[in-house]
Amino acid sequence: MDKQRKAMNRSSILVWTMMLLLPMALKGQVEGYRAPLDGILRLSGNFGEVRSNHFHSGLDIKTGGVEGKPVHAIADGHIVRAMVSPTGYGKALYVEHADGRTSVYAHLRAFKGEVGVYVKQQQYAHEHFAVDVEAAAGRFPVKKGDIIAYSGNSGSSGGPHLHFEVRETSGQVPVNPLKFGFEVKDDRTPVMERLWIYNHAKDGHVEGMARERMLELEKGPKGYSLKGRAEVKALGTVSVGIAAIDRFTDSENLCGTYRMTVMVDSTVIHRHAIDRAPFETKRQVNAHIDYDKRQRYGDIVYRSYIAPNNALGIYKDISDHGMFHVAEGATYTVRIELEDFNGNRSSLQFEIIGEKWPERPTPPPGDVTDSFLPDHENSFSKDDFRLSIPQGCLYDTLAFRYQRLPVCKDCLSAVHAVHDLRTPLDDFMNLSIRLAGNLEADRSKLLIVSFDAKGRPVAEGGSMTGQWLAVRTRSFGNYAVMQDTTPPVLRPKNFREGQSTALLDTLIVHLGDDLSGIQSYRATLNGSWLLMEHDPKNRVIYYVKDDRFKAEGDLLEITAIDKVGNRSDLRLNCK
Repeated sequence: MDKQRKAMNRSSILVWTMMLLLPMALKGQVEGYRAPLDGILRLSGNFGEVRSNHFHSGLDIKTGGVEGKPVHAIADGHIVRAMVSPTGYGKALYVEHADGRTSVYAHLRAFKGEVGVYVKQQQYAHEHFAVDVEAAAGRFPVKKGDIIAYSGNSGSSGGPHLHFEVRETSGQVPVNPLKFGFEVKDDRTPVMERLWIYNHAKDGHVEGMARERMLELEKGPKGYSLKGRAEVKALGTVSVGIAAIDRFTDSENLCGTYRMTVMVDSTVIHRHAIDRAPFETKRQVNAHIDYDKRQRYGDIVYRSYIAPNNALGIYKDISDHGMFHVAEGATYTVRIELEDFNGNRSSLQFEIIGEKWPERPTPPPGDVTDSFLPDHENSFSKDDFRLSIPQGCLYDTLAFRYQRLPVCKDCLSAVHAVHDLRTPLDDFMNLSIRLAGNLEADRSKLLIVSFDAKGRPVAEGGSMTGQWLAVRTRSFGNYAVMQDTTPPVLRPKNFREGQSTALLDTLIVHLGDDLSGIQSYRATLNGSWLLMEHDPKNRVIYYVKDDRFKAEGDLLEITAIDKVGNRSDLRLNCK
């Protein structure tokens, strides 16, 4: 009995000891993340949302249209990187955590504390506004909830907000932050806007169209249905696409869907969910959607079809590349389901009837110049134009088109219509234009330009080899040669020569260029390098006054150089 009692006592002591030690053991683990901003999180952009040439890699958190909101570390960790750039993420902090993840905070207005001082020291040491500073773990430790920065609108931000990411530290792969318990109100189902059905067979059709057909939708109590009809006539091999958007509670911003499932007669032929977004495959978002419809109408059309060079790792249960065969005389029930991360779901169900079209299907417009294959290197040349497309640039087989157009206003060559803007490329192609032998121009000022959807020239750059001007580019479209002899524009915005700036805490100077773009700028105050921050979206550089400014006749000098070497200088005496 005594032995039994002693054994029970030892067991009780062991249990109590474990209960006492367990909290101590757990203390070293990450105990869950707190929100990076105070208050209710409202989103203007979600993870996996389709952006220009990439999936959105985080959450865009609203800040009420203002800058300066305190940004908190979501967990204990170390600031391992601080970046300052005039574009992209702008001012950004990277915090590494013990759980194998890294949190990222971007478009900031300012860094807080020692890291901000260190970044400024590095800017002055390198005499450059844009810096990418790495720090050893332990140099800048942070605790969960610490204020590490203040929200802003820096870089390529379209308005004040915080861009927030959670990444797998190994490989720096962004993952969906909503997986980690950040609470965002969402009780709204995805909105299905339009249905697209695509034909992939040589002799097939969709409602008499050889390539594709769009059908309007309407929403009912049991989900979405085709507007004004119950069925679609088609024949051959087809796939589907759905134009859709999603919104969060209390927000009208257009966001992306999380999961799509396509079933034919209850068999899944396509399913995807966006949980990770590796940067190395980011441009393949252009193969995930119908890029043509994005360029034409602004629609985000999620496709069931998986192109040969689409290597995204988001797909499951794919059958025959997301296509299915429609046989004559057969009927097929097609169901498309869209779901957001919170589980709100929308569905569309309709029937496809296999039936020949009484007339010859209407072919797609345009004369084909050549056929390019995605798994080959492709090239084309004609007179004064050359094109080389490396293997892997194309996502799918391309019916390539080329046309030589007349010389345009301010162009020094013909305009070369290289296919069209509505076909995406995954990597760079090489494009060359031969110049006329009697061209009287400073060839150092020449550059190749493309033209945007409104016909405005966009500088692509270029390098001369003999008579050929060559450039690497990632877009089809219209190309020509232009000359840029106009220097950048430097002009003070909120102060003037000889005027007192005592009431100003920031000196702002306009910096712009009409064509090739700004290559570099340099500012000095009384002969010493001065940090002037660059905000290219607003075409300004600015100096936030510090103890370097004496207001006793300081001499501010700025030099700006564009990408073909044109130079401007500004010299001002400031009071």
